[in-house]
Amino acid sequence: MAKEGIPYIILFVVPAAIFAALGWWIAAGLCFGLAAFMAFFFRNPERACPVDDTLIISPADGRVVVGGWRDTAASREIGEDETPTAEIQRHLDAFLREHGIDAAVTHRWAGTMGFSHDALPYVGQTGPRLFVCGGFTGHGMAFGPASAELVATLIRGGAHQDADLFDPSR
Repeated sequence: MAKEGIPYIILFVVPAAIFAALGWWIAAGLCFGLAAFMAFFFRNPERACPVDDTLIISPADGRVVVGGWRDTAASREIGEDETPTAEIQRHLDAFLREHGIDAAVTHRWAGTMGFSHDALPYVGQTGPRLFVCGGFTGHGMAFGPASAELVATLIRGGAHQDADLFDPSR
């Protein structure tokens, strides 16, 4: 195990253990799954990883995953188009060159960022056996665990103190 991965694994194992102790099995399972992915991603390194907040290298096989620079084309990043933005791709390519990485780029991707009308996510039931978590307005990592807890409570038929705050029909 690469020592660089230990904080990421702990980040998911601790909440998973807490969720399991509370009986929140869906949230616990999700966190344990993410911890397992981190353990896989940071498995048995054969070489040192560069220290850079923007560049992530899998120690096991040397693949490079790089992202960022959405702020350099913010006006073109708004909308529902999932096509990589040329300006951002130029920044990513330049970053790789600056770090001496000359491997061929094999995958490029883009996604949409969901926004809500009041900057709070839509979390709750929208129909029979249908639940939604979306519109995180760029704060999915922060709202994700609370959303999972809320939906898990609703699925079990319980009441949650924040259900009205995040209700998709608000």
